[in-house]
Amino acid sequence: MKKEWSKCRINVLAVCGSGIVTSGMLLVRLQEVFDEEGLLSSIDTTSPSGMERILESRRVDLIITVTPLTEMKGIVCPVIHGHALLSGIGEDDVIEEIRRVGHEVAEKLEKENNK
Repeated sequence: MKKEWSKCRINVLAVCGSGIVTSGMLLVRLQEVFDEEGLLSSIDTTSPSGMERILESRRVDLIITVTPLTEMKGIVCPVIHGHALLSGIGEDDVIEEIRRVGHEVAEKLEKENNK
């Protein structure tokens, strides 16, 4: 039985090169994964050029990117390379990593909320 993390909302940032089409496809796929795990999530999409502004303006708990990220200031959360979610090659491994990290983040947020 999967635990529901009803008190925790994981703030996810989906990053792709253009920030539009592929991030929209990534958004749908990520929402499916988080829903299947019973994890509440808020997923925003952006391009690499928009990341810094977002990281400065709000809490981001997890970044899932389909484009290489060069040195970015302000990244203090896990980053998962999710290109396999679009290509299908190695998708199961990436989904498992998202599940694992998602639950770790939810547990951390739960502990912080209970302090």
